[in-house]
Amino acid sequence: MATLFASADFLEAVEIVRQYGPFAGLLIIAVIFYMWRDWKREAALCKRVALLEDYARDTLVPLVTNVTSVVAKNTTVMERLEKYLEK
Repeated sequence: MATLFASADFLEAVEIVRQYGPFAGLLIIAVIFYMWRDWKREAALCKRVALLEDYARDTLVPLVTNVTSVVAKNTTVMERLEKYLEK
């Protein structure tokens, strides 16, 4: 069965099925299915990660910048109010 993974020749896969019976064929089909499924899952995950990175870059970074500015202004106003209340 190791020869199947060393070479992607279809005729070798057929020969393995003939030699080891239908169970080997089911194993080959299962391996191919799981490789295909995981490949599709990985592609979908890459798309999701790209969308999240775009969201962080396009939305969250400007939002954090604006919040930082607002907090700085709020601190300035609070300091002025504190000075006024101390008098």
